[in-house]
Amino acid sequence: MSEAKARATLSTLKPLVLPGEPRQVSKIVQRLLALYPGKGDQPDSVAEDWVRILKDEPLASIWAAYEKVIRRPGTFAPSPGDFLAEVRMHSSMVNRLRLSISDRT
Repeated sequence: MSEAKARATLSTLKPLVLPGEPRQVSKIVQRLLALYPGKGDQPDSVAEDWVRILKDEPLASIWAAYEKVIRRPGTFAPSPGDFLAEVRMHSSMVNRLRLSISDRT
């Protein structure tokens, strides 16, 4: 990969590691909780706990985990810890890719 291509790719990857605002995270959490019977009717504190756990994670990784979860067969909602593990797996992959490209420049 040329240095110019590497810089362009790194520029594209940079936004993928930025955390979202709590309101952005909350929208994804609300969508997730609404998918499962009885989960959408939880007290606000449940969604607030999810947001508190996820707020420092990259927004792109939260969205990627949401997309993965909604495509998974089954009817059980993930626990916040299971969802966080998915988020961190995606985030780790993005960071490894960024480091790999950075090492080439």
